[in-house]
Amino acid sequence: MAKLLLGIAVVLLACLELGSAYRLVCYFANWAQYRPGAAKYTPDDIDPCMCTHLIFAFAVMKNNEVSTYGWNDVTLYKSFNALKTRTLDFFNLMTYDFYGPWNSFAGENSPLYALPNAQGNNKYFNMAGTVEVWKQEGAPAEKLNAGFAGYGHSFRLSTSNTAPGAPANGAGPAGHYTQQSGFLAYFEICLFLKEATEKWDASQMVPYAYKGNEWVGYDNPQSFEDKIKWLKKSQIGGAMMWTLSLDDFSGTFCHQGRYPLVSKLHNLLGINKGCVAPPLPTTPGIRTSTINVLMDGHTWKIVTLD
Repeated sequence: MAKLLLGIAVVLLACLELGSAYRLVCYFANWAQYRPGAAKYTPDDIDPCMCTHLIFAFAVMKNNEVSTYGWNDVTLYKSFNALKTRTLDFFNLMTYDFYGPWNSFAGENSPLYALPNAQGNNKYFNMAGTVEVWKQEGAPAEKLNAGFAGYGHSFRLSTSNTAPGAPANGAGPAGHYTQQSGFLAYFEICLFLKEATEKWDASQMVPYAYKGNEWVGYDNPQSFEDKIKWLKKSQIGGAMMWTLSLDDFSGTFCHQGRYPLVSKLHNLLGINKGCVAPPLPTTPGIRTSTINVLMDGHTWKIVTLD
């Protein structure tokens, strides 16, 4: 039987949620382990205090049963599964991939709002527009998680126009680490920005950058902050991050600290304030993870074997 990649994760795990009124759901993508060099990402790189929920992506259907997808998923899952299981009671909205190299023009991956001249369905191809449609169809705002992207889509411009909506004729070149044309992780965008011109799209509240005929629309800490302000004003229940490994998880590339994008969500949503993450592993062998948790006025130390 042909394998069917599930669009939803079958494993939902959560960190200790310490009093936050919001959710922060973060995805771990098992294929990030195959990246070269400093971009390789495994469960050992996860900060267990960063999110309220962690989701392991993905699983497949095999002989009408849920099965592992990668050859070493069982091993990865054992490393991943040191956190508290929770019940799924919300909707993760993919409020990204609105525009990409499949379009004939350069468009923002995840704009907060539509362009002023947007027509037809393009009026809804943005975070605010999509969430509003779900609310109009009866979804409770507090059950919705707006999707935040740790990457951007790139294009090849076909004219000298560099503004959003400029004519384009295909995908930009693949990033060195993610190796997918038309797609750049945030940490790869930081490398791109060293030689590119960066602009702010005031109408859509997201940045974009260009170098020669290469153009990329993406998010940065400022656009995440603006989106969280909108999320709170709109009384949305939380945020979802795709994915942890697309952020600058080590702080090596952007020099903005570890997880500059997820940290922005974490801090603005008030997630797990009493949780202190263990240091990154530095030596092989048997490892323990220690998490200091503030509860009921006391600090509790939780130690797990990896």
